[in-house]
Amino acid sequence: MTTQLVARRPFWLLTTIGFLSYLGIGTASPFLALYIQHLHGNLADIGLVTGPGAIAGLLSNIFWGRLTDRSGRRKPFIIGAMALLAITYLFMAHASIWWFLIPLVIVNGIASAAYNVCILAALGDLLNSTGVNDGQRGKWLGSYRTGGSLAFAIAIVISGLIAQRFGYNTIYDVAGLIYIVTFVVACFLPEISARTRTPSLAQHHELGALFHLARGILLPLILAMLAWNIPFSAVYSIWSIYIVHTLGLGSSGYARLWGLAAFLEAPSMIIAGRLADRWGRRPMFFLGFFLFAIIYLIYTALPFIPTLVIAQMLRGFAYATFTATALTTVVELAPSGERGRAASVYQLTLGCAQILGSSTGGPLADRLGFQASFILAAITTTGGAGILLISDRSSSAVTQSATPKNRGTLP
Repeated sequence: MTTQLVARRPFWLLTTIGFLSYLGIGTASPFLALYIQHLHGNLADIGLVTGPGAIAGLLSNIFWGRLTDRSGRRKPFIIGAMALLAITYLFMAHASIWWFLIPLVIVNGIASAAYNVCILAALGDLLNSTGVNDGQRGKWLGSYRTGGSLAFAIAIVISGLIAQRFGYNTIYDVAGLIYIVTFVVACFLPEISARTRTPSLAQHHELGALFHLARGILLPLILAMLAWNIPFSAVYSIWSIYIVHTLGLGSSGYARLWGLAAFLEAPSMIIAGRLADRWGRRPMFFLGFFLFAIIYLIYTALPFIPTLVIAQMLRGFAYATFTATALTTVVELAPSGERGRAASVYQLTLGCAQILGSSTGGPLADRLGFQASFILAAITTTGGAGILLISDRSSSAVTQSATPKNRGTLP
């Protein structure tokens, strides 16, 4: 029996869990800013709700990686996260005022961090234990992430119609039910063995171990993710309000535009994974920077339905280039006994970027206007490509090839 056949059943269970999880996320999260406004909050209140949840998720990432590496298990953390997500979304559906969402979003952030760290570590364990080679990991991880993008696309289109007909609170009830189903599926996941922690990091305190990874083999990846995700989070924290209210396209128009990008992400994840295997990781990151700069400029200069459709089509592929490439890179760079911690560093990076982006997106739009904010995002994204190029040249760990002998580098 080949290693690929051995990996198939747990891989497709992980992919199913990922599909359902993104179905829940796609149902609820894109409408959070609008839901806060529906509950009598303003632009500044959006940051007060989303900020603490992002911080809670960020800080809990530090401990989830350690806990899952020490225990050598992923399944219990995934099951527990699904249960908490189901409960928080069901309670969010019955909020009567915006500030009631704050503690629920905090718990949601902690549970999401546990899931994100452990699912990524489990994928790394699976691909390593079954001997999937470096030249195929992009394809496998692209296939995994394709399910998530497809689910998100389905969810946002349907939930937009539900929100328009039944109200925003209904979509959070639906999200809670989806996570109940995900919890049940996760119970059937076999435990994928993880190697014990490596001696090189065992001597470090927890933060020291994470910083050791962050300033070493993961540094180029971290810089790329920060440069991309800060402007991305800033733009899309307020994009729903821009589309629904400023451009007057309504909830269904917003859902269709977002859903278009998400639908295109699905096949783009497979394509991006294969291209990352063939071209290397760096060209894919640079392509993503270039495309997002164009997208933000279209939002600014050409905010019309035909051009927004083009922008969202580009967004689907651009998002895939970053996501599939970053997932493949962190799995390749992670030391065998420290995948939980490497996943923690990856999620900490995303969390920091999301906090900086989402907490500044609303105030910047309030002060400068939407279009000026989008121009600033385009400039920041373009600068990110330059930062990656500089770090690339200065880091001796960066090479051009993605062969096993260069494991631990950003190819």
